[in-house]
Amino acid sequence: MHEKTNFSHNKKLFPLWTGSGRATPVILMNYKCELCNSRYKANDGELLAILPAHIRSMYPVKPVYASGQFHLTTDLAEDLAENMMTYANADVVSKRMYKKMGKSYLSSLETYLSQRPTADYLTVDDYLNHQFPPSGKRLKEAYDAASTSQLTNYRYSRDERSVREIQSVNISKTDKAAVDWTFAVAKNYYGMPGKMFTMNKGSSKEMALLAFVRSTAVSQISHMLIQARLGRKEFTPGATYTDIAPANEDFWKLIFGADMRVLLGLFHLMKRILDTVDHRCQLYWECLVMLQSCFYKYYDEDLELLLVALKEGLLSDDGKKLSDTDIRKLRCSKKWKQRYSGYLRKNIQLPEIIIQKLTEWVEFWNTKSDNDGKPIFTNKTEATVEEQKKKVKYASDPPNMEMYRCIPAKKSSKHNLKKYICLRPESSLELDHLKMGHYTNTQTKAARADSLTLGGVADDNVKKRWKLHRDEQQLQGKDVDMPLHFADEPLFWDHSELFYLNQRANDVGIKPMFDYVTPVNEDTNEEFGSKHYFSQEKRNKKFGIDKDTKICKCNQCMDFLTNFVDDQLLDQIEKEVPDLDSTSKNKASSPSPPPPATNINTFSVLPATAGAP
Repeated sequence: MHEKTNFSHNKKLFPLWTGSGRATPVILMNYKCELCNSRYKANDGELLAILPAHIRSMYPVKPVYASGQFHLTTDLAEDLAENMMTYANADVVSKRMYKKMGKSYLSSLETYLSQRPTADYLTVDDYLNHQFPPSGKRLKEAYDAASTSQLTNYRYSRDERSVREIQSVNISKTDKAAVDWTFAVAKNYYGMPGKMFTMNKGSSKEMALLAFVRSTAVSQISHMLIQARLGRKEFTPGATYTDIAPANEDFWKLIFGADMRVLLGLFHLMKRILDTVDHRCQLYWECLVMLQSCFYKYYDEDLELLLVALKEGLLSDDGKKLSDTDIRKLRCSKKWKQRYSGYLRKNIQLPEIIIQKLTEWVEFWNTKSDNDGKPIFTNKTEATVEEQKKKVKYASDPPNMEMYRCIPAKKSSKHNLKKYICLRPESSLELDHLKMGHYTNTQTKAARADSLTLGGVADDNVKKRWKLHRDEQQLQGKDVDMPLHFADEPLFWDHSELFYLNQRANDVGIKPMFDYVTPVNEDTNEEFGSKHYFSQEKRNKKFGIDKDTKICKCNQCMDFLTNFVDDQLLDQIEKEVPDLDSTSKNKASSPSPPPPATNINTFSVLPATAGAP
């Protein structure tokens, strides 16, 4: 039953803040439950959540934001959520609202004066009525409450949905994964020393795992890997890329199976060499192109079709035709990769060929200087190349695995070139680290940093799945009917909401509106972000780590070793010197080289000798 309103009771109105910067005063009825005597305001989130949507929508506030001493309209709440994702910037929203209050007063005053009034207008103080927008701190608190609120249509919170989105990523034996540790995300966690471990999926580039850890020791992630292996439908990649391969090969095989390949990503291998080259030298791009030709070749058919398209002007808006010299210059610039790498597949050379070509590369460039006398090599380059030669055998592509997804050209395309989506996962993981560093981009408490980081990763996974779905449509000959600048942007980001609405449509007997829906799986109890860190620290103290296997000694992990791991593999590990965390140790056997590529040629630029001593 209803009681008095807030205005009749104490002459106060409830502030509903809008995108205009001004609060809309709200008169609220107070309700009392006749069964339990609980009292609720008419705009309480728990009450709004049980109302039919067409009634609830009369009050323009999402139930998850309907708590506290003020409310935010849906549009303002969405604006706050977007700003929180970058720099956790609720202060910007607060100041923007304050700025809009001033603009609102000026607009109102101008309208009043245009009617030739005879009475004075309201003063600024009277117009504002001593009401000012909530501070950035209070807006952050409202965002935190909304993130953990279960007053959604599907009855689990946004934070829980983010976790379950990541838990829903499966990796099969025919797929690849990459693992790495990054500082870019860890800096957003206030007062927490450590790094963020990440793992992605090759075919879709989705993030499958991320956890705050005290160090890069694999023992700190063993429990999480085992949980994912046991809790998900599939979590056994056929190949795992790591920047310290072959170190810890026995550990990864113990988790994912003895037939799993541990590989070194080509990205890291080349980057270690490039980091020692002088990027300011005029010869840098020519040196880089020759280095690339040491590691991989382009397929002949891809390269020929691209060259024809460039020379016939089919890739230029103005139809400009490029000469051989123009293409050569283009090859020695960032534009080549930015514009044309999607049309070219790469095939990694065999290990001995890479070693021989690296030797020739060093011999050619080690004495070269540009016109200003600046040498291209530093004093670390040759030693770094020699060190990386020992690891090139781990950089080969795994056999019997697809390295590219082919996307046919659109019907409207002039050049008719196919696009190739690279399925090697390590480069994508590095790009994800850059994005993840911006999801919060300021030091904040662990719970909020988790909410923003996991929320950003979950949204990014949704976007990657959408792009994969769009590619599959193109493979089926279906053109996506939307502007090009929106082609990679999903229109809907919350698939739990889509699944709920489809169910509601079924319930009332009409056709569900959404054909492409990827609902989240049930919670597998995997912990990500700082939650993994705190739980692992407790496990370290209570159970410890097995020195031979680097596996957590909790009951769940020990049961995994007992029931899922090959006894012969365990015996082999126990006989070896337990130094699996050392990045300098090389225990792994060389993977069998892939079969020689056919119809492949090297597209390299003849290095210039101008300025060489």
